[in-house]
Amino acid sequence: MIQQERIDPRGYVEAVAGALRALDADVSNPRPVKLDPPIRAMRLWPSRSDYWDNEEFEDAFQLTIEWDEEYGWHLYAIEEPGAVRGMVHVHYEVGLGLVPEPDLVARRIQEALTGESNLFTGRGRRLREAATHDPELEARLASHLPS
Repeated sequence: MIQQERIDPRGYVEAVAGALRALDADVSNPRPVKLDPPIRAMRLWPSRSDYWDNEEFEDAFQLTIEWDEEYGWHLYAIEEPGAVRGMVHVHYEVGLGLVPEPDLVARRIQEALTGESNLFTGRGRRLREAATHDPELEARLASHLPS
C-alpha cells in the first residue's frame, strides 16, 4: 500500500489565528484535537469571554474555534442553560468549505461572535471522508506551511 503524504494543518490554522488577531481577536495558538477515529483537527481558544458579545452565545461559558478535515470550520460552545441541569455541547457551522482563505474565515467568525450575522447550529454536512486521500486538500494546506 502506498503511503500518501498528509500535511499538518497547523500552518493553515495559524494563518486563520493571525487573521483573527488582525481583527483584534485575542486567540490562542492552534492546538490539535484528538478525535476517534483519528482525523486532522485543530482548535483555537478566544482568550476573553467578552469577545463573543452575542445573544446566541449568552449561555456559553466556553467557546472554541475549530477546524477539521471533514467538516471545515465551526464554533464549539459548552453552554449551561438557565434552569436546565448539566452542560449542553453545541456546534455552529461556519461554512465556507474546507480550506477557505484565512481572512474570509476570520471575518465570518468575527461577524458571528459580535452578532453581525448568525450561524446555523450543527456541524453541517461532511465535505469529505478523512480516510480518502485528497491531493487538492493537501496542496491547499501545504500553501500555508510556515517558511
